[in-house]
Amino acid sequence: MSSRARVFSAPGSQFDAGVVFAGEATAPAPVAKLSLPASRIALLAELPGSTPAEQQEQKNLITEQFDLDTRVMSYVMRALASRRTDLEKKHELAKAAVRQQQKAVEDLKERTAQDSQESLRAENKLRRAQTVAFDAVTALKNMSRFSPAADIAEAERRVEVAEEKVRLAERESADWNMHMNQTRLVTARNASLKLDELVNEVSRIEEMLAGRDPILRELGILSA
Repeated sequence: MSSRARVFSAPGSQFDAGVVFAGEATAPAPVAKLSLPASRIALLAELPGSTPAEQQEQKNLITEQFDLDTRVMSYVMRALASRRTDLEKKHELAKAAVRQQQKAVEDLKERTAQDSQESLRAENKLRRAQTVAFDAVTALKNMSRFSPAADIAEAERRVEVAEEKVRLAERESADWNMHMNQTRLVTARNASLKLDELVNEVSRIEEMLAGRDPILRELGILSA
């Protein structure tokens, strides 16, 4: 029988495992993959060569790794400085956006207060028109059946005029009510939500400027 091991796949297994028949040579175990630590220099220092050639190779590798680490650090420092400069610019722009939106919210509040006064005046105008119309209708109803036709016609005209003013006042008041609802429920709410978003953006950038950049933290880097 051949001295080579015959390896077959085990059917139904959750992995493609090698099965060696009894009496045959055992298949060699697979070589484990190494995961090198972040500090290559520390690793090399712990593994001195057993021969002068290997020891020289170790020294060369340490020197090369040190030079590489130095260049990498130089690049990282420049990149972080550039990144911070960009963040500082974004921070100023974000703060300016907040100030602008704060002014927009304050202006909106002022306009809303003025519009509320106009809406109240429209409601009062409607009530007065309704009172005048009620009095005109009451006066017409209370006229004697023996009143002159001219007086009755004049009373009827006053009712028509008063009721027309009521219709105009109703439309004006309804328009103001619709406007105020739109302002309070939509415009003001959207302005407030936008302000919150801008404030959150400023806070996010400030966190990054304070060295709490989530991406850099994941890489183990703390920016100043």
